[in-house]
Amino acid sequence: MELKDYIDILSRRKWVIILTLLFTFSVVITGVIITPPKFTATTQIRVLTTKTGGSSFVDYNIQYAERLLATYVKIATSTPVIEELSRSVVNMSTDDILKMLNVAVIPGTELIEIKVGSENPVLSQYMANKLAQIMVNRSKTLYSDDVNPVSIYIIEQASVPDIPSSPNPLVVIGLGAIAGLIGGIVLAFAFESLDMRLYTSGQIETVTNMKIVGDIPRGKADKDDWLMISNSRLHEESFHRLQTNIFSPKKGDHLLKTLLITSAVTQDGKSLVAANLGLSIASSSNRVLIIDANLRWPMLHEIFHLDNQIGFSDLLKLNPNDLLKQEQGTSEFIDQTIKQTNSPNLYVIPSGPIPTNPVELLDSHCLTVIMDLLKEKFDVILFDSPPCLAVTDPVVLSSKVDGTLIVVRNGWVRRNVLTNSIRQLNDVNANLIGVVSNFTTMGLGSHFAS
Repeated sequence: MELKDYIDILSRRKWVIILTLLFTFSVVITGVIITPPKFTATTQIRVLTTKTGGSSFVDYNIQYAERLLATYVKIATSTPVIEELSRSVVNMSTDDILKMLNVAVIPGTELIEIKVGSENPVLSQYMANKLAQIMVNRSKTLYSDDVNPVSIYIIEQASVPDIPSSPNPLVVIGLGAIAGLIGGIVLAFAFESLDMRLYTSGQIETVTNMKIVGDIPRGKADKDDWLMISNSRLHEESFHRLQTNIFSPKKGDHLLKTLLITSAVTQDGKSLVAANLGLSIASSSNRVLIIDANLRWPMLHEIFHLDNQIGFSDLLKLNPNDLLKQEQGTSEFIDQTIKQTNSPNLYVIPSGPIPTNPVELLDSHCLTVIMDLLKEKFDVILFDSPPCLAVTDPVVLSSKVDGTLIVVRNGWVRRNVLTNSIRQLNDVNANLIGVVSNFTTMGLGSHFAS
């Protein structure tokens, strides 16, 4: 994956990141509000030792001072000292005091720092100063000689703290924001890995192992004007590029006369692709016929605002022998089903009444005869069919046309559904000419076939 792919994932999953951030913020802010503030009071005492010997005793004096400081830190948190301190504090056990207490040596000094943190600032001050005084008093009783080699005295007494030491709202919220952002990104990639839908042309190419022959950007279409190509320069260029990629003669390739346009699932936009592609081809002075072979859920008559009382299903019910013999009235009936659109050179055969046996009609010899007759009248014939996963109609049709085009709507179809549809078409040796990436955000992107 390239950097752009990671950015695309984060863009698609931005709401996961935003919601995770908001949730984290709400938890953090709630925690800050409900957590009682803690006030810490600090007292410093100095442990001063008497120097011995000359310069040769310097290292010994330093080591002795360090050991002495560590000893007094242990004494400060010893049971007798803490019990003496607890006797001066009402309703507080030694365990409670130890949780509030922090005694440590200030590195590089002869100072010991006593910190006491509690919800009561006055109590914190009292306990810090009281413990320091206990240490001073006890140091005088540790030596029986008249001369005390160690002198302890208070350097700085604790004052009543007016600012809470914890929680620090800025620090907590900042850490929460970082945690929420990291969590949101992790969740975004987790959702992406679990999501089986295809969002980019690169994903579609990888899954289908087919080239992208068209990249159709998102567009608005309403029931009054479904033809996006006539209202948008961007869509016009997209369908012209699609036409060029499909129908431009290439060395060794068989020219397409009949083309099936299908998709894996419903709402992929294949009917709109068929209509707009037909309009694009017709604008090049080619006689184009679009046949609505979707005998389940027809759409082309609505797109072109045509009558659907008679149509393709009626043609498939004709006697193929009468068609071959050009019996009187047969040709006229075919002409009646062919509807002229408002666009020059573009014609449509609507689906007609929905039959009870669509697959049998499409798999009949009559369709082959009808296609041969229509090829004499039109340069290009496009078939719009139902989706592959729903019914077998497109699989039957794909074996009778020169090529099959698969429409894939970005962010809609799932990997396994698309691969199953392609497998069904490959089982009948359909000539799959490529994939149209529909409803993209790229517009005229770089995934067009050259």
